[in-house]
Amino acid sequence: MADMTWTAEQLAAITARNPGILVSAGAGSGKTAVLTERVVSRIFDAADPVDADRMLIVTFTRAAAEEMRQRIAARLRAIQLERPGDRAVARQMILLEQADISTVHAFCQRIVKENFQLLDIQSGFRIADEKELEVWRTEVAGEILEEEYAAGEESFLSLVELLSEEAERSANVCTVNLKDIGEDGYSESAFCYMPYISMENEQKGEERQGSGEGQESSGQSGQSSGGGQGASQGGKSAEGAQG
Repeated sequence: MADMTWTAEQLAAITARNPGILVSAGAGSGKTAVLTERVVSRIFDAADPVDADRMLIVTFTRAAAEEMRQRIAARLRAIQLERPGDRAVARQMILLEQADISTVHAFCQRIVKENFQLLDIQSGFRIADEKELEVWRTEVAGEILEEEYAAGEESFLSLVELLSEEAERSANVCTVNLKDIGEDGYSESAFCYMPYISMENEQKGEERQGSGEGQESSGQSGQSSGGGQGASQGGKSAEGAQG
């Protein structure tokens, strides 16, 4: 066993040989080191040894799986230095390369690929990326909503009405000074989208349009005044001619 001091709890997790055990530990408690030592102790167990390639070791991330493989390999190399010429250790070093040390997803994918004919799927399947999954989720959700609307069940319609009212209340919770809102409808002073900003923009547009109409009316008045002056001048000319 590694030249380090284990707590009673850690030693129990390493040496336990029950069919199923659950070890609960917090961050920084030495979980990886304990699991590494447990794997090595199972490989060289005097009563019931287990080859490295007969174990299944799964993690949640690829980085953790790679770290686990490296730590086990390092322990085996240390044991090999302690026991030079031991063929059993050299054999386990070779078997470790074939050991199932991976993420849960990678292990499940391998099982499916090895048994695709039993699942009636193509052997060349692949894992969909997040963008594809999002498109499929949207399509499925749309189809389900259409079916539910067509069925017209009272419980579904009540749920839709409830969620619509809740969404409307949530949209009106945020209060922002309209002067702080840009053309894109977002405020710099508060992370809030104002869907009714377009109404204000339309009002501003109407005001600008109204101002333009006022200017046009003024221009028309000016033209009328000019026409009146022309008539007056024409009248004077006529008077001059009569005079």
